[in-house]
Amino acid sequence: MASAKDIAEQVKRPIARTSIRVRYMELMVALAQTQPGHINFVADAHDLDDRAEHITEVGKAIALYLEEIIDDTNAKLNSGSIDREAHFEILDTFSDLSGQFSRIASDLAEDW
Repeated sequence: MASAKDIAEQVKRPIARTSIRVRYMELMVALAQTQPGHINFVADAHDLDDRAEHITEVGKAIALYLEEIIDDTNAKLNSGSIDREAHFEILDTFSDLSGQFSRIASDLAEDW
């Protein structure tokens, strides 16, 4: 729990947030720009590295969007709050998935 002094400092400091609409548009752009490549027949190291990068970029965009939604909502609640740390769990999941793809890509590259 934050101390009264910490809360007072936060109230004094203006919160400079990117709007939800901007974060939403960034999410849509990230989804459009990071389309995964097609895998022909059997995946190779390049295919898996491509998918790992795609998962990482999508995860980052989703986490930033959720962070904005959570922060904006919390700023407008009269009581209670939404756990801001929850979006980090989502980012960790995307990171774990990307890491699995990358590890398998490394194994495949070594086999060549």
